[in-house]
Amino acid sequence: MTGVSEGELAVMAQFFKALGDVTRLKILFLLLDGEKCQCDLISYIGLSQPAISRQLQILVNSGLLNLKRNGNKRIYSLTDNARIILLDKTPLKLSKRV
Repeated sequence: MTGVSEGELAVMAQFFKALGDVTRLKILFLLLDGEKCQCDLISYIGLSQPAISRQLQILVNSGLLNLKRNGNKRIYSLTDNARIILLDKTPLKLSKRV
């Protein structure tokens, strides 16, 4: 292959898998407005706390979200890479179905 290691491919696959879910995309777009606590995301998305927690963990592990703790609250924000990806409409322009 062209100088891409198996480890790098695994990281890329995890990254793209994280973007391949409607609930996770909703979370990402909600965070474009700024950081939010997990409780806010639960009320916006309408899923249970465990379901949202799982989706948030996937996004953090894939490098799309930052997590900081403030007492009992978990505050999430977009990483710079996530912000760039969400603001770039190129993938939508390439799709014939949109």
